[in-house]
Amino acid sequence: MKRTLIATVVLAGLSAQTAALAQSTVSPANEPAVPMNTKDSDVLTPSLNMSRDWRASKLIGSSVTNMQDQSVGTIDDVVLDNDGKIVSVLVSVGGFLGLGEKRVAVAFKELLISRAEDGDPIVKVTLSKQALETAPDVGATD
Repeated sequence: MKRTLIATVVLAGLSAQTAALAQSTVSPANEPAVPMNTKDSDVLTPSLNMSRDWRASKLIGSSVTNMQDQSVGTIDDVVLDNDGKIVSVLVSVGGFLGLGEKRVAVAFKELLISRAEDGDPIVKVTLSKQALETAPDVGATD
């Protein structure tokens, strides 16, 4: 009887320890992976320079002009790659009052962005108006 009691206690202890180890090594599939050498302070307070950097919300809706100061469209969206870098912007071009308008992808490197006195962006594109109007329509890319 004494042996049975001791064996039961030992097995119960091992079961509990195994369950605890299993819980600590398995993480939910929807939880993002964070490198072990990343500090919370690096993730929560990345270096920002708000006098130099741009918020996407400030760029979206901005008028776009070419180098001849002709209005060519407005920025509809900002496209990021898997690393979080801006790949392109979607610019609405052509049309009148929303009719006949199309969305074209413009490489971010083709934009020249400066700040107006009020802090709003001034966006110029190095492409001609004709090049943008003949570019393929990317459509509604949801």
